[in-house]
Amino acid sequence: MNPDLSVKKRIPYAIANLEEIRERNCYFVDKTKYIETLEEYKAPVYLRPRRFGKTLWCSILECYYDIGRKDRFEELFGGTYIGENPTPEKNSLLVMRFNFSVVSVSDNGAEIKRSFDSICKCVFDNFLLQYSSYFSTFDHSYENATDQMENIIHLNPLDNF
Repeated sequence: MNPDLSVKKRIPYAIANLEEIRERNCYFVDKTKYIETLEEYKAPVYLRPRRFGKTLWCSILECYYDIGRKDRFEELFGGTYIGENPTPEKNSLLVMRFNFSVVSVSDNGAEIKRSFDSICKCVFDNFLLQYSSYFSTFDHSYENATDQMENIIHLNPLDNF
């Protein structure tokens, strides 16, 4: 991506989405070199304080690994370290992204579970719709998010992707 240098860059205040940052020609501190390092870890954990870039980092990883964004790789990562030095895992995965910050806060455990299941159901439905060509069959008539996740994994073993 070669942005027009005559167009003034914006400061991405409160934007934690790589696609939006790149589309709006915002300043972007390239931390994509850490993707190579990340792939060396079996189970990475992100422990950072609030407002430290965790959501943007997840967006970067989502865009980098998502097979559905393969055609946009140059647009999203052109001019970055990982754009010039991609790993073999680039755009090779089906990505399911959750945002648990929207789960209802309540003293009622049943209400929290209902909210959690509702959010997960929405994420699963979007995932199945987005990647439907990769699945032989799936059932949209489930109530429990945990059960549907088990169905996705059992029907489509991860080593088949």
